[in-house]
Amino acid sequence: MSGGTKWLRSVAAVVLVFALLCVAVGGAIMGGQGSVGDTRKVGFLPVTEGPPTVANRPVAARWEASVGGAEFSGAFERNDRGDTRNEIGTVGGSVVAATLWSAQGRIRKSLFYGNRSIRTSGAPQRDLTSGWTFFIFDAIWSNEYQMMLGQRARKIILMEKEGPSEAGYCWISEDLGLVLREELRVAGQAMAWRITELEQKEPAQDVLRIPPGFTETRPGDNK
Repeated sequence: MSGGTKWLRSVAAVVLVFALLCVAVGGAIMGGQGSVGDTRKVGFLPVTEGPPTVANRPVAARWEASVGGAEFSGAFERNDRGDTRNEIGTVGGSVVAATLWSAQGRIRKSLFYGNRSIRTSGAPQRDLTSGWTFFIFDAIWSNEYQMMLGQRARKIILMEKEGPSEAGYCWISEDLGLVLREELRVAGQAMAWRITELEQKEPAQDVLRIPPGFTETRPGDNK
């Protein structure tokens, strides 16, 4: 097995372990990074991510995802200032984790409902108001467009860095800075994400709210 293949398998394992353990124990699995091991990201899912701060484009959305056969659902909200909240839970179940982004404070928080803990970290290591990140993949921006959920969506082909071979694709709304759909296969593991409901409106609640009883820790605590 080549080094590149081993690396891809380890990445897939990290994603699967996070997904399954997050549901099982709700612990601070990712050591405060607030993403699947990538400090450029804000949230756990999807793999592709738009600019962290998109102001004047409030949205309220529901989504569904599957990782290696495990199914999840959640809600993504963004207010007019660009603050975001992305909640993840089991399909038909309760919320097990959430990631929060404060545009003004430039702070990420990961909330784990199982042990009522919060992990705080700084801003993603990339431009906060423009650009996209594709995790471990190279992106080919196609000229193929479709209407999805009332949005003009552009198809992005995702390629493995070593090979290269196609790992999957995503459809994005460049106007909203959102991934509308994503399908990937990494080291034999299927991963999929899609927004099922999308409204362009101010969220009903404060997206940065923290439920009572949570204890906050920061990277380096308990070492």
